[in-house]
Amino acid sequence: MTVGAVLFAIALTVLVRKHRSTFWWTLVGTVCLLIAFPIIYFWRIEPVNIIIEQANAETIPTNWQQLRNQWEYAHVTNLIFTLAGLSALLFSEIIEHFKYNGS
Repeated sequence: MTVGAVLFAIALTVLVRKHRSTFWWTLVGTVCLLIAFPIIYFWRIEPVNIIIEQANAETIPTNWQQLRNQWEYAHVTNLIFTLAGLSALLFSEIIEHFKYNGS
């Protein structure tokens, strides 16, 4: 689902490139989504997932608290960028709607 959202945002950015005010908000939203996924996900979240998947009750990593903190803070950062991206995309649509409806 996340991959689809990023691809949709990229396609939307290309489609609205001639509508300047809408384009910039769409571009901001797309960049935020690209930071959230794949950058934050593969740089900070997935490495911890791999380590934890390989662990068992006898081989708990000695730095598990650091790994847990990294995993949690990365998810919060991911949420912030995803929410900012969604907000920018919604704002770009609101601008376009009011521009064409004159309200």
